[in-house]
This record gives sequence, structure tokens and C-alpha cells, in this order.
Amino acid sequence: CIPGKRVFVTSTTYSGNLLQAAGAADGLAAGDKLCTQAAQAAALGGTWKAWLSVKGTDAKTRMAGVVGGWYLLDGTKVFNNAANLTTQPLANIRMTEQKTVINSGTSVWTGTLNGGAAGPSNCLDWTATIGPMGTSPVATIGDAVFASNWTDGSTLFCSSSARLYCFEQ
Repeated sequence: CIPGKRVFVTSTTYSGNLLQAAGAADGLAAGDKLCTQAAQAAALGGTWKAWLSVKGTDAKTRMAGVVGGWYLLDGTKVFNNAANLTTQPLANIRMTEQKTVINSGTSVWTGTLNGGAAGPSNCLDWTATIGPMGTSPVATIGDAVFASNWTDGSTLFCSSSARLYCFEQ
């Protein structure tokens, strides 16, 4: 029994056009839908949100405050509470919804800077792999293997593939 809420990184990777992958109302809703689908496929139940930011919406404000914090599916504590989402996690978020640990292909779409605020790059709010006039947009990514870069490790072209962090609400 996990005393708080759960968190995982998706076993599936997606291009930065999450809207196309999920067919939701907007990019944030698409990320949430992909997390929910992953959780449902693994019979986890619960309500899930993707750790994503867009212009005007920070990832840290999308997460509900929880009693007991967030835990990996094996019971390892990752965050004490919502305020801790603005810091480095206690453990790497590299366990998938299937309880497998990933060691390669660890890029995770976030659009979020350290501290939980929206970064300047997010695949046009998670709706595109090609920008205006054929440009190649990028997004801020985290790294599931390095806790210090969990939400802001570098950037990746939106046509590339990366995973999502999914937080139970």
C-alpha cells in the first residue's frame, strides 16, 4: 500500500505533437489523456496529469496538493508534497506504469524549467512538430535518469520522441 499518490514515466514515447497522439482539446489535455491511457492499460486506476507546461500555465500549478507525497510504483518516495515539485526529486522518476525501470531513451517532454515554471519551448503548446514556415520547434525536456535534470535537462526537436511524467491527482 502506497501512503500517497503515484508517479511514473510512460513506457511509450511520443512526438512533441501530443495533440495529434491523443486527439484531445489542447496539448495539455492531450498529455493528461496519454497519462490516463497508460495508467488504465496498466490497471492502475486513479486520475492522472502529465507534468507539462505551456505559455501561461506552469506544470507546478497543474498538480494537486497531496497528503503523503508522490511515490514510484514500487513504493519509493519521490516528492514529499506539491511544494517539493519545485526542487530535485528524492529519487529518479524512471519507473514506468508497467513497473519496469528505463535506462535508455530517458528524455521526457516537460516544457518546464527547474522550479516548475513554464519554459520558453514547448512544441507550440504540444500541438506541432513543424513550426511556422517549416521551422523545427524544440521543447524543454527532462531526463528520467538524472534527478538534477528531471524537468530541465536540455531541449529536443519536437519531431523527436520522448516520454511523459504522469502524476496521480
